Amino acid sequence: MLNKPIRRTASAISHFFFVMLLTAHGMVAAQDLPGGLPILPQDAEIFSVPGETTVNGNPSRLWGFRSWRKSSDIADIYLQRWGAPLVRESVAGSIVLGKMIGNDFITVKLSPTTSGGTQGILSVVNLRSAGFQRDRLLEEAETWRKRMGPDARLIDFSQSTEANARSLLFVFSTGGTLEEAARRATQHLQSLGYVLERDIRDPIKGRDGNQRHGSSAVRLFKRADGAEAQITVHRQEDGRTYSTITMITKK
Repeated sequence: MLNKPIRRTASAISHFFFVMLLTAHGMVAAQDLPGGLPILPQDAEIFSVPGETTVNGNPSRLWGFRSWRKSSDIADIYLQRWGAPLVRESVAGSIVLGKMIGNDFITVKLSPTTSGGTQGILSVVNLRSAGFQRDRLLEEAETWRKRMGPDARLIDFSQSTEANARSLLFVFSTGGTLEEAARRATQHLQSLGYVLERDIRDPIKGRDGNQRHGSSAVRLFKRADGAEAQITVHRQEDGRTYSTITMITKK
C-alpha cells in the first residue's frame, strides 16, 4: 500500500520547505526525475535544493515550485502526463500524489496559496539506498536515546547534507527535570569532543518552587574541527521535558 509512505513523506517534507526558499538557485532548466518524468506544470517557477536532504529518515532529493494554477488543476495535469498508477490523497488541506518508478518513490504535495495559486514540494526517495541510510541514522538516534535516560522517547529526527556540511537533529522526551535532560545531553556532546560555550536559562517556577511548563534552557557548543551543536530543552504541560539536539558537522 502506498498511502502510508505518502502520508509520512508529505508530513515530513513540509518541515523542509523553508530550506528551499533559503537555498533556491532560481529556475531549473532541465529535470532529472526517475523514468524521465517532468516536474509539472512546466510553466511553473521551479527551484531545486542543493545536496541531499533526509526526509523522515530517508535520503531524498527535493524540488519546490510556485504556480498560478489551482492545486486541483495541477493534480489533473500530473495524472495526464505521468499516467497510472498514480495515488492521490488529501492531507491537511493539500493534495498529495505518489508514484513508484523502479526503486524510486516520488511524492508531490500541492498546497493552495492565499493568491489562489499553488505551492508545490516534490521529493524523490530511492527506497533501496534509503533502508541502509535510515538504519545508520536510527542507530545514532538510539545511542542518543540511551544517553538521555531510561525513560527517553525519540520524538523526531532529521538529517540534511550539502556540499561540505551535515546537519543532524534529534528530539527526545524525558520524564526528569530540565537540568537532568540538559546535563545528559551535555555529557554526550562532550564525549563527542564538543566544548560548552554558552548556557542560557529561562526558568519559570510555581509558588511551590517547582518548574512549570515554559521553563527552558539553551546551550551552545563548538568543536575543534569547526563542528557546532545546540541543545534546547523545554518543560511542557504534559509534565515531560523535551530536548532538541542539533549538530552541524563539516565533511
